[in-house]
This record gives sequence, C-alpha cells and structure tokens, in this order.
Amino acid sequence: MTTDDLSGYTILVVEDQPVVLLDLKNALEQAGAHVRGVYSPEDTSLSGAVLDGAAPALADELTERKLPFVFHSGRQADAFARWPHAPVLGKPASAKAIVITL
Repeated sequence: MTTDDLSGYTILVVEDQPVVLLDLKNALEQAGAHVRGVYSPEDTSLSGAVLDGAAPALADELTERKLPFVFHSGRQADAFARWPHAPVLGKPASAKAIVITL
C-alpha cells in the first residue's frame, strides 16, 4: 500500500465550507476511500475522520472508539492540545497532504 492509498477505508469528513468539503471528498475518493458526511456511533465500518475543528464532542467520541482522525482547521494548533494523538493540518492544507496524513 502506498502512502496515499486509502482503498477499503471509510472516512468521515466534517467540514462546514462546501468548497473545501468537495475538494476533500474528491481527494479521498480518488485515493480509494469511501467518504461519509454523517456520523453514527453504530457505524462499525468507519476507519477514520477529517474534522474541521468545530466538533470537540465528536473528537472525544472518536478517541474513545480508538479511531484515528486529523484536524483540518484555521485555528491555532494549541486549540487541539486535548487530542495530542491527532495531527493538525492548518487551512489551507492540500487535499493530498490530508490523504497522506490519514
């Protein structure tokens, strides 16, 4: 598997900017991922997530489920210190960088 091959993975994308959401969705799908835009705690197929930073409760839930996630946000990285295991990519990060980070 290459660093940008997400075949077989299901990735949740939480993003409030439609253009950024579309860009992320396209990049993840081109890397082979299935993309979800709605979170369900019962979803056992979820492999990871890209969060825009406005969802601390969701970050906590993903942490409890031991699911990896990446923050993609315009906020300072120290705003995410509560989740030291989650990489923070500042906006604008390239979709390719997000795919590789996942």
